[in-house]
Amino acid sequence: MGCRAYMAAIAQGDATLYVGVMPAGQVLRHATVDYWAPGTATGYQRPLVAKRVREVANYLVEGRAVMPTSIVLSVRHDGDLAFQPQDASSGTRWGLVAIGEGAQLWVVDGQHRLEGLRHAIEDGHGDLSEFQLPTTILVGATPLDELVLFYTINTKQRRIPSDIINQHLAILKRRYGEEFVTEFGISAELRARASTIVDHLNEMEGPWRGKVMVPGVPGREAGLVRHNTLVASLRDVLADPALNAYSEQSVAALLIGYWEALRRLMPDAFQTPGDYTVQAATGIYAFHIVFRRVFDLARKAKRTDSETMERALRYAGEFVTSRFWHRVHGNDMARATGMQSIRNLAARIVGKLPGPDLLSC
Repeated sequence: MGCRAYMAAIAQGDATLYVGVMPAGQVLRHATVDYWAPGTATGYQRPLVAKRVREVANYLVEGRAVMPTSIVLSVRHDGDLAFQPQDASSGTRWGLVAIGEGAQLWVVDGQHRLEGLRHAIEDGHGDLSEFQLPTTILVGATPLDELVLFYTINTKQRRIPSDIINQHLAILKRRYGEEFVTEFGISAELRARASTIVDHLNEMEGPWRGKVMVPGVPGREAGLVRHNTLVASLRDVLADPALNAYSEQSVAALLIGYWEALRRLMPDAFQTPGDYTVQAATGIYAFHIVFRRVFDLARKAKRTDSETMERALRYAGEFVTSRFWHRVHGNDMARATGMQSIRNLAARIVGKLPGPDLLSC
């Protein structure tokens, strides 16, 4: 059984493209994927990622699904597709595309979307067979032509910077609430919460005020650290269940008190931060891991103010001295770049901290 669709015929260079909309069920009947495998001469598609297929299927069955980006398909044999022009009054040729029974539509871009649709349909959501898919069909392309197009699509498009994604999630959370963002996954909810906290850190009086490179803000290059670096470092902070009841502004206030304590202990490092790594990725990640322990000690002492956190941090000795964190003359651990090395550094700092009884004295 073939299929028909009303589409526009578009010429781009030597290629003819047919652009329009097709029901998902029709596309799935003809869709074929040319997978890469060792020894294949022209296969180019990567293996399916089951997690991504499930995510697409779940997104579709929630009922709010919108897929505006076109699926890109290829008909390798001219005889498998016929075009009957019907209207060219607008300057674009419109007509009826007929795809023959048994013809193959080779999937150049969109295999996870298509497999997500197949998964949802086979899981009892048959109505998605009529889901209208924006579709682009190339005719007469060779497998190597498809490979080139696949490479172009997947390497020339730039991903949205993480800083911008974090801001998007924070906006959605403020507008629609936490439950809406949670639908994008736990990670998205945490990023939305962390992004708002970082905005507060950059705006409230404290060691981070005006020091965060905020996307789209003129002069961002003058900042010390990218917005996303701080957002990512807060995952360890927000993993503490004790902070669930705190608003983003309250968490920011706690963190400002904590960093104020560090600034009092290491004034030189904060006076000329470019010469030290305390307010660079190494220090940020390490001290945010340490924060959970310091905050726990302060809570048990029934005082979560900056002075109490400073008392706890003083026990860390050389780890809270400017000398340790100097970029050139400091300890090698202060220049760590891998997360495992940073976690080892944080563990050593935590190992120096007092027990709750000592802090309560």
